[in-house]
Order: sequence, then C-alpha cells, then structure tokens
Amino acid sequence: MVLDRRIKVPVGESRICRDGFAQYGSHIAVPDTFSDHLTFALKHERLDLLALKRIFLAVPEPIMADHVRAAPTSGPRRRAWFLYEFLTGRRLDLPSANNGAYVDAIDPDFWQTGLPVNSPRHRVRDNLPGNAGFCPLIERRAAFETPLSEMSERILGAHLAGADRELGRRLVRRLLLKDSRSSFLIEGENPSNVDIQRWSDHISRAGEAPLSLDRMIGVQRDLLRSNRFIVPGLRRDGVFLGDRVDNMPSPFWIGARPEDLPDLINALIRADERLEGSEVDPVSHAAAVSFGWVFIHPFEDGNGRTHRYLMQHVLARRGVRPGGLTVPVAKAIWEDIQGYRDVLAQHDQPLMPLMDWRPTRNGNVEVLNDTADLYRYFDATEQALFLKGCVERILNHTIPSEIDEVRRRDAYIAAAREVIDMPERQLDLFASVVMNNGGEMSKAKRNKIFQQMTDEEVSSLVSLVREVFSPPSDDSAEYRP
Repeated sequence: MVLDRRIKVPVGESRICRDGFAQYGSHIAVPDTFSDHLTFALKHERLDLLALKRIFLAVPEPIMADHVRAAPTSGPRRRAWFLYEFLTGRRLDLPSANNGAYVDAIDPDFWQTGLPVNSPRHRVRDNLPGNAGFCPLIERRAAFETPLSEMSERILGAHLAGADRELGRRLVRRLLLKDSRSSFLIEGENPSNVDIQRWSDHISRAGEAPLSLDRMIGVQRDLLRSNRFIVPGLRRDGVFLGDRVDNMPSPFWIGARPEDLPDLINALIRADERLEGSEVDPVSHAAAVSFGWVFIHPFEDGNGRTHRYLMQHVLARRGVRPGGLTVPVAKAIWEDIQGYRDVLAQHDQPLMPLMDWRPTRNGNVEVLNDTADLYRYFDATEQALFLKGCVERILNHTIPSEIDEVRRRDAYIAAAREVIDMPERQLDLFASVVMNNGGEMSKAKRNKIFQQMTDEEVSSLVSLVREVFSPPSDDSAEYRP
C-alpha cells in the first residue's frame, strides 16, 4: 500500500503548494533517476523517516551503494548513506568514508535534535532524537524560546509574590488532586476519592527514577488493582480504539501487534534516555514519549492514564516542577478535550489504511501485516504544539486563577466567621450551593442542609458569597474549595 504523504512546505519562489503537495518550478528540475530524486528530496522535502525507510527497502542495495560511490565525499550522499543504514539495519558494501566534513543527519535549524554522536563510517553527526527502533521527529517551532524550567519558576514566583509558604503548599495539593481527577474524566470514568488520592500519589512521585517497563507495569497494576479481569503488563492480544457493531470491531486506531511490543517499548525507553540528555524542549520530549506510548498501546487497559503519567514523568525528570508543583497537564487536556481528540486523529487517520487487519471471534482485531514501523517513526510536531499550548494556559491562566480562588476562599472564610461560628467544611458547602445555584440559596437545600441557621445568617452569608465570588473567576462559575 502506498503512503499518502502530503507535506506541509513553506511557499516560496521555487515551489507552490496544491492540495498538500509541493509543486516545484521547472528551473530546479533534476534528471529522472533514483540518485537525483533522492538527493533532491533530502535537500528540499520535509524529512519523513517512515516514508524514507519504505523507499530504502524497495531499492536494491547495489543501486544505493552506487549512489554513494558516485560522489563519496558529498555531504548529502553520505547523509543518505547514514540514514539508509540507520533505518534498514543493512550495511552497504562500501568502505568507511575518509574525506569530507562532518554533516548533520537532520537539519538542526528545522528539527529539534538529540545530542550529536559522530558516525566515523559516514562522517555524519547522528543528531536524531531517538534510535532506529523509535525516532519521532519534532519541529523546532514547537519548543519554548526560554528554558521551561526557568520560565515556569519565574512565572510562579511572580504569581505568588508576597504570599506565605502555606499558600504555595495548598496550591500544590489543589492542582495535584484536580489533575488526577481530570485524568479519570478524560477516560469517561467517575473516580472515587480513594482512586483520585492513589493516582495523585503516583503523579507526585513521577520522575523519581529513570523510565522502565517494570515501573510502568507497577503504575498500571496499582491503577487497575480492583479489576480482576485485566492481566498487568504487555498485552498478549490485539487492541483497538473505536466501536463495536454487533460485536464486530470498527476501529479508528489499532495498537501495535503483541509480538512487536517488547522491541518497541525497549526502543522507546532508550529514546527517552537519549532525549533526557539532550536540549530537546521538555514539553516536546514529553510529547514524543507519551504520545508514542499511547500510539503503541502496550497494555490491555490503562494506556491513557499511563500516557499522561509519562508526561509528568518527563517534565519532572527535566526539572519542570516549579515550586514543587505538578504542572496539571491532564486538567488542561480535559478543558480542551476536543483539541486532544483532534491531535490524536491527525496522527491516526492517515496511517489506518496501512494496517491490514481482520476481526477475531471474540470481537477483537488481528493485524495481518508488519506494522511496527508505523509506531517507530512519526512526526510528533502537532502533538508537541498541543501540549505546549496546554502548558502555556496552565502557566498564564490556570495557576493565577487557582491562586485567586484560594485567596477568595480565605477571604470568605474569614468574613463568614464574623457572621456565624460554623465549621469550615460547612462554610465551603454553603458557598458551593449558592454559587452553583446562580447566587441564591434554594429553599430545598436551606431546609435540608442548613436548617440550623437563622434567616438572617443565611441572608448575610448569601450576600457575602456574592460579594467575594462574583463575578466568578474566568475558568468556571462553580465554587471549588
């Protein structure tokens, strides 16, 4: 099956874009040979490792060797040689390069790159952000211009200027619990307080140790401890996302074949190690690893939440925990759930036609062709941009809004104590009932919950709630203590 690889290219004097295809001027046309077209593509086209590997596998080795041999000191040809051996695992019948300045494997001005490692055989700097088994690419435009760890500390410090340490500690607890709850809501679940607390414990410890499969299985096992029908660990059967019609699967995405999982996950973990030691933006790093994980879908269940756990793992390992605060990525995703679904679909839809599958008797799917490369090589730019947008909203909107809510709540409690001697829990409940009822106390709730209060006390507290919490903070009209 042919890859539909319509590319996004900047329009300039040499090319125009029509229906997603780049159309070049005749003045830069090249002879109709494999060698000339390969050189042209690597010079002018957006790099696509999946498509390039398909091309390399279709080309006889002698033709590829002749391509290099014709100009062994040429930087573009040595780059093609390196990428060929990197992607295919084949070694061409060529001596190692002796001359020619070292060239980059990928353009560091366009792509975010790994720490360069020289390949003396090709005289190429391997700056790919992964390995042959897992290597997503991300454009440089998805990176923050300022180091995120420094920027987040500065922004949080400005928001908390003049506040006591207790406010910071309360903010940490508040956002951690909200983020944990949101991760369940994304999966369509209504978690108990115990579930939320257990998951928040995992999120708070994310990044304490290097990434490993055992660690991820441990997280999954604790997440699904009450589900006796799920076997923790790498799944032994196929998996798909989609619907069932009369027990017939209708997938919009299919996870990797079970037999490919050990190699894919091992390669993902090694890529994470390489990215951790690089200058790749932390959010882009988190996107590459976490979205790669959820595309592979290695577990029978719990893939979505472990995918978002990986975001926290990477951010913590890369020092993005301003003031000890867990950046509430899941909360931001939940607030833009359609954007999240869209960015997943942008990846899934073009690749589904490349999967040859059939339904099984138990309503599952069985993949019939080799699909491992679909999970190894993908462009994670859109996923990184989405995650970057989430982090920007968190730093510029969510955190100041949460701080404002905490301060309003404290002001309300202090003023309410001047009206009535009532436990904080009851005062919080009172404010929640009023704000969730349009600024009024319903007669039913008044008689059922607050029957011990006098009419004067109720009236005074309702007025206080309106004064303190109206207009409500931007992100919600609900009161949330």
